[in-house]
Amino acid sequence: MVKIVPPGKTAYVIFERVERVHIGLVAVLTLASFASLLKPAVAWFHRRCSIPEPRNPEITIRRSENGIVNRRRVKRTRRDYNQCATQTGRPSEYLITCDNGGWRRWWCWYRLKGVPCTVTRSPDITMVELQREKTPARRSSAWRRVLTKQAREFCLSTGLHGYKYIAQSQRSVYERAIWAVGVVVSLCCAIALMQIAWEYNAAHPTLTVIESTHHGIWNYRFPAVTICDLNRVSLSRAHDLVNSLHGPRLENESETVLLAEMRLLNKLLDPDISSQKVYTNLTRLQEIFDDNDLTIPDVMKLVTRNCSEITVRCKWKGNIISCDSIFESSLSRDGICCSFNYIGVPDREKSRRIPKRVTACGYQTGLTVLLNMAPLDYHAALLGGYGLKVILHDPYDYPDRNAKNKLIRMDKEVFLSVTPEVTYSTDDVRSLPVSKRSCIFSDEGQDLTALMGNYSYNNCLAVCRMQTIFEKCGCIPYYQAYLRFASVELPENDPDTNTSVRICNLTDVKCVYDFQDWYETSWPGTKVTNRHLPSIEVLDYESGPCKCIPDCSLFRYPLQSSAGILDRSNAYHDLEFYKGVDVKNHSLLHVFFSDLVSTQYRRDVYYDWHNLFASFGGLLGLFAGFSLMSAFELIYFFSIRLIADLWTGNKKGRI
Repeated sequence: MVKIVPPGKTAYVIFERVERVHIGLVAVLTLASFASLLKPAVAWFHRRCSIPEPRNPEITIRRSENGIVNRRRVKRTRRDYNQCATQTGRPSEYLITCDNGGWRRWWCWYRLKGVPCTVTRSPDITMVELQREKTPARRSSAWRRVLTKQAREFCLSTGLHGYKYIAQSQRSVYERAIWAVGVVVSLCCAIALMQIAWEYNAAHPTLTVIESTHHGIWNYRFPAVTICDLNRVSLSRAHDLVNSLHGPRLENESETVLLAEMRLLNKLLDPDISSQKVYTNLTRLQEIFDDNDLTIPDVMKLVTRNCSEITVRCKWKGNIISCDSIFESSLSRDGICCSFNYIGVPDREKSRRIPKRVTACGYQTGLTVLLNMAPLDYHAALLGGYGLKVILHDPYDYPDRNAKNKLIRMDKEVFLSVTPEVTYSTDDVRSLPVSKRSCIFSDEGQDLTALMGNYSYNNCLAVCRMQTIFEKCGCIPYYQAYLRFASVELPENDPDTNTSVRICNLTDVKCVYDFQDWYETSWPGTKVTNRHLPSIEVLDYESGPCKCIPDCSLFRYPLQSSAGILDRSNAYHDLEFYKGVDVKNHSLLHVFFSDLVSTQYRRDVYYDWHNLFASFGGLLGLFAGFSLMSAFELIYFFSIRLIADLWTGNKKGRI
């Protein structure tokens, strides 16, 4: 799943490792300092174990290499006496004749390369003769010699930190070894941090940032406003329905009892079977509806107040307008409601419409609606009070319970101030596979919904809940009847012939209630309760039952509300709007944008190729002094120079 990454989190993770590496490098440099302090002690030890110097200032060294004898006279040093030892791999005995004809025998033991040597001395000169074994040593291959040569020249010539100190022969073995350890540790640290950066990139492929806080509100769709009456069964309408019913089952039923049983229709919205008696009453009421050829959608339309009864007066952008022209009946999770600017998912004719927009802010430029609460008509309310529920949502989204909503109380003037937000994804995000970006564009959901170009995560979840109820109970709730046209899995789904699956009736309430834990979750189709919680923090969208994936681009409508008492006794404004209306038992609703500008978010690729290139280059430069020219040096020494030396060696061999 995609997350908004804190700006400093990546730097904190990387530099936490850098601090540990820094401690290691300090330890290495401390060892190097101790080694430099031990150098005089090592030199003293060599003086004690080496051959004493004769007074003769010169020495003749004769070397035998490849059958060629070279003679030269060089100034005698202690190293000349040790040269024999540096060429031998077995213990050697050196007999040295000192001054005045005296003989002293010195024993020095070395284990080095393997060429025996003999040291002799005459009264006036010391001769050191290096002799090769009669059995020639095994020659190294041409590749090995050339590679060794190129590696040494590369170390001496490159600009990488520390390599030249490893290849310099005049430095002691201890010093070269310490530099080699430091170089290896630095490379290992760079590789480890590069791996951390790569793994973090793989785990967080996208990043959401604020692109602008001054994005004009004319770029935002005005939210859909869905108004639902808390009174789901109108007393007057239920009374009319009871009077119109007929059949043999009503002979022993009184009108009062049947009118009271009409309250059980709310079980279709919030299923609850508290006792067997309730289930028996539901079954009997459903049989009465069947005798009168009434379906559940027909019954709910007959007992629910229509939009003309709820909305009395309307204004849009400061102009008085007929409410019937902008409000229409719709279905939501709370049943039959009235919606403004709701395109809807099932209606293909409505889908061609364009959502309304505004270019100004303030309650005078938005939507104003005078609402009739009708408290005397209450018969079966969802809550223990009088009022209306207002839902603000995207014009293309189904008004589900996850949408922003507010409760409008009676005799109040309510202001809903909306601060819209939009998140869009770049083309680089689209180029990523869906499994990496964990989001989907509106034109990519053909396999999830039947609506081309109108995919949204909220709609997909709503359709998934409907499909789950259908799989468990063999029917769909009446408040999700329109969503059947958006499903790709329901059978007999033909919107042209209006052929659809069965709508759940009152006898299905028990089944819907039993499987409530399966669909009233954020992961429909999976039983998510306190006893059956997922074992992972982030659910895999592709392996989910409905494969619903969050939106790559979406609108959000955070809102703030304020309210006051609606009293027109001292008011002299909007006289035309309130003409002929008694505001008692009414409420006034204002929905508007709070500012001319709002926030725009951008979802982009967290690490593209140039960011990754810069990150790896920075780590290699910090720990090893690596640059692009260092790469060219590697190519030059181990490709061009290597081939040239091999070709030259082969040519000399043929000659």
